[in-house]
Amino acid sequence: PGSVVRLLDVLEKHVARADEVDVREDEDERSASARVVLRALDCASLALRVLGADDMPKEVYREESIEALVEFVRHHANRNVFAFYDASYYQIHRGEKAPGAEEEPEPEEPVSPAKKSPSKRGKKSAKDASSSRRRSGAGGGSVSRKTFADPPRVTRKMHDVLAGILTKLARLLYTIHLPDATVLQLTNLCVSALAVDGVDLMQARAVDVVVAAFKQYPEHRSLILDNLLVALLKLPTTGRHLRRYMLPEDDSKSVQALSAMLMQCVQMSVTFEEAPSENALRDGAGKPGDGAGSASGYGPAFQWSHYFWKELLKGWHSARAQEIDIKALMQNLVSDLLTALNMPEWPVASLMLLSLCAQLLSSHGI
Repeated sequence: PGSVVRLLDVLEKHVARADEVDVREDEDERSASARVVLRALDCASLALRVLGADDMPKEVYREESIEALVEFVRHHANRNVFAFYDASYYQIHRGEKAPGAEEEPEPEEPVSPAKKSPSKRGKKSAKDASSSRRRSGAGGGSVSRKTFADPPRVTRKMHDVLAGILTKLARLLYTIHLPDATVLQLTNLCVSALAVDGVDLMQARAVDVVVAAFKQYPEHRSLILDNLLVALLKLPTTGRHLRRYMLPEDDSKSVQALSAMLMQCVQMSVTFEEAPSENALRDGAGKPGDGAGSASGYGPAFQWSHYFWKELLKGWHSARAQEIDIKALMQNLVSDLLTALNMPEWPVASLMLLSLCAQLLSSHGI
């Protein structure tokens, strides 16, 4: 254990050297700052590989070190990757307008439609209406945010390394129990990645992280779904790159990354009790086919599916007041569910469609 701890200490020192380092748009991989960041990303990846390994001693899981790694990932994802794909990230995290940005970015974050207070609708209506007129492609609730036609090569390399780091973070969520604040910070980052166009690999790995958190931390499930509702408002409704998440079971079919994240979260909430052994059945301890495990197993899936649709339908009018085409966003979501409907690997698709029908016939629907 001592040698592993010392190795992690060395890796953490290399990671710490890139804490406040930003890469400029005119830099390449050979620049001093780019080398520091790329080296730190490799060290962070190696540290997470060690932490996610099987049978690691408890001494290596230091809470402050894991928090520092998550903060490091969040910093460089926002400032050195997302900032070169989305002008609003450049302005928010770097404090200046992005070079080459065609439109003034919207600094405000859209709020969940169900959480929108009536008193704020009037003030935002005029501003959102003007931003809606500026949209070039019928976006859900955001203006055209593309910063560079071709992001810097070093940014693309950081994107690939960060995608691998997210995979290791997803494994770490299954390995140990992390503090609530760290889990929420990580899931917020991964959900926000869904609204950034062009980071397809990071979005796919972000799905794995959020699904792991949804399964391992039931107390945070409502917050995760609320974040998904907020992210839904930022998605475009049309475009060539609308559906970039390839279904692993069929490469010819693809859905939105947010749809895949939502379906997998709901599906992972299903748990079944372990089947009784033959000896237990012989002794009368359990009876096959009594349905108790199935009833309790599918209950959470229906619960969270109902929650998502109910909150979405409750906020229908407030979203329309913000000039968000929520009808088109919902149609895209239903279309993704229909794409996965007949695939045996996605039984949650039929469950969520049934849940939607039930909510449409409730007081929140039609």
